[in-house]
Order: sequence, then C-alpha cells, then structure tokens
Amino acid sequence: MAAFENAVALGVDWIEMDVQTCASGEAVVIYEPDLRLAGRPDLAVAGLPLRELQSIDVGSHFSAEFAGQRVPTLQEVVETLRGRVRFHVEIKEYGVRGDGTAVRAAGLLARIATPGVVLLTSYNPFSLARAARVAPKLPRGLIHPPDGGIAGPRRALRDRLFGEPWSAGLLGVDAVLPRASQVDERRVRRAHRRGRRVVPWLVDDPDRMRALGELGVDGFLTDRPDLAVAIRTACP
Repeated sequence: MAAFENAVALGVDWIEMDVQTCASGEAVVIYEPDLRLAGRPDLAVAGLPLRELQSIDVGSHFSAEFAGQRVPTLQEVVETLRGRVRFHVEIKEYGVRGDGTAVRAAGLLARIATPGVVLLTSYNPFSLARAARVAPKLPRGLIHPPDGGIAGPRRALRDRLFGEPWSAGLLGVDAVLPRASQVDERRVRRAHRRGRRVVPWLVDDPDRMRALGELGVDGFLTDRPDLAVAIRTACP
C-alpha cells in the first residue's frame, strides 16, 4: 500500500497490481507466489489463510521505513484508492482451469468498481475468458508473454498459440500489452484500427518513454513513475 500511495501522490493515472488467491479464498495483491518479499520464500500465498498472511510484516525486509506493511486484499486496495486512481489488475493464474482467481477478482471488481477505472489483464487467455463470463463489461487486456509464456520454460502448444498477439482477436480483448521492444508504429496503428489500446511493458528509460509516446501508445508499465509523470508533464 505504501508503494501505491506514493505512486498516487506522484500523480500517476493508473496503478498496476498482481492478484492471487490465498488459502481462505480472498483475492490478495502480491507479485510472487510466495513470501520472498518478506524474506520467507518457504511460505506460499496459496497455503496461507488471510489472517495468517496479513500477520506477516512484508515491509521490514525491504526497508525499516516500511515496517508494518501487510499484504492487502484486492478489495482493500480498490476501496482505499477509489476515486484517486485507476486500477490495472493482473490475474496471476496458471493452467487451463486456474484456481478461481480470475472469477473471484472479476466478480469483486464488477461489484465495487466501475468499468472505466479498471483494466483486467493476464498472460493466461483462459483466465481472461473466465473473467469475461463473470464480468463482461470490465475491459480486459492480453499480456504478450516473454519467452517461456505462462507455463514456464517448456511452453505448451496452447501457450505458443494464445500467447501471440494475433490471439487478441479471438479473445475480444480491449487492450494488448506487449513487451516494449516489440512495439513499433505499425503495431500501434493496427491495434488502434481494431479498437484496442496498446500498453507496453516494462519501460524505465526516459528516452524510450518519449519514443513510445511519439508512437501513440496509450500508456506503459514502469517502475519509475516519477520519470513518467515528469515526461508527461513536459510533453502532454
């Protein structure tokens, strides 16, 4: 939450978060499938109920300044920051069947957030399909996976097929999220003709930020929101 609050204070338009399911069934906001950010890689998110998960200090391992920070639920993040920023929610769900995260996150967001302030994304096309059935009005985006895709180094055939940009049409998504190195003017024009936003990742170099802006992208993911906001301010 400290990172989100800081990003909002900087003036970002969106915050990006990864969502998984803990043992008691809540959608929680955490990047890794374990607690390595708290120095406990032996603890799996899926193996901990919410009460136990939130008893762990995940801030002190990073810096004493953030002592007492806990893993928030998706509901806590949205309800705390609603009206101040928009939410890019990435579903971290693996395999065809998933573990319920897509359905749970989509259903929650449909209840507590308006479609215009949410973008629901995933590497996993099957997760996006499940989310669409639960919350058809929520905009969705396909993240083009890096080498290895959603199934690890040995990519299954379904991942090689659905992980490519052309599959966005089959899924009916509203946005595509390619790696920044894959973005060129032709790709941006093609996506825009089809009514899709282009939001590349991960962009931390200011020159690349400016270049992507000139190509007409609709935003980008970055670990340097301070630079991005400064560039946006200077070149609206």
